[in-house]
Amino acid sequence: MATLNFAQSLIHAGHYEQALRELESCGEVTPEVELNKGLCYAALGRMSRARHVLDGLRLSGFDRHADRLAARLAEDAPVPEIPPPAPPTRHRRMAWMYAGFAALGALLLLEGVYVGAGLVTQNDYKLGTRATIQNKAVVPQPVAVTRQQSATANGATEFRVISLGFDVDTTSLLGHWSTVDFVSNIDDFRPGERQSTLDFFVRELSFFDHGTMSMNGERSSFAWEPGWITEIAARVKCQYAVRTQDGGTYLFLPWLNGDVVNGGMAPKFYVLKKIQN
Repeated sequence: MATLNFAQSLIHAGHYEQALRELESCGEVTPEVELNKGLCYAALGRMSRARHVLDGLRLSGFDRHADRLAARLAEDAPVPEIPPPAPPTRHRRMAWMYAGFAALGALLLLEGVYVGAGLVTQNDYKLGTRATIQNKAVVPQPVAVTRQQSATANGATEFRVISLGFDVDTTSLLGHWSTVDFVSNIDDFRPGERQSTLDFFVRELSFFDHGTMSMNGERSSFAWEPGWITEIAARVKCQYAVRTQDGGTYLFLPWLNGDVVNGGMAPKFYVLKKIQN
């Protein structure tokens, strides 16, 4: 707490670099610490890291802290000047019409190539369901977000269920896992070749009996069952995937930010390696 108070005094004095060093060296992972880190990142112009902290606060259910950081980020967001649209001319209307025909033709050609080559069925192509093209898993965009009633200690609660089209994975997650990368697509991951340059918000996960979990060494609001991980505070349930590569076992954990939960966009993935049963 003393370190946090000292860091906050540095922030008020405008010494953001020094405050950030104090926060990173204190070894605490609390919403207040993460919030102040995000404020420092924003003040120093490191917006990608600030937004990463914001996503972490949202995912962990700390909406009050996330709202404070979001308000700070909004202060620096430029307001674009949108010029008035030019009135359509005859030539412009013709160009739009030809562009539409070209796009339609490209879609029909693409469907014909995929279906004709047997890579996907016509039904799969039209529905946008998960398909395997040249042994590469394709996650559809947008993903399916449905609602499900589940029994909790407080009675029936509605959860948003995010299905990524994976087969239900029955691999036991019991044990300890350490984050090794953060990727846009599962198939982008290469063991031993870290792609992300960001600091990991989720550094480690531990899975225990009865579906309980801890994150970064502390008790979390997550729960798990075969094939699914639930964020109880946010009332979101999502599929995960497990793969074995180069002798290691890797967990691909979807990062459920607002674009995924509210917008239905395909998620990015934390990649965690199993280090201990």
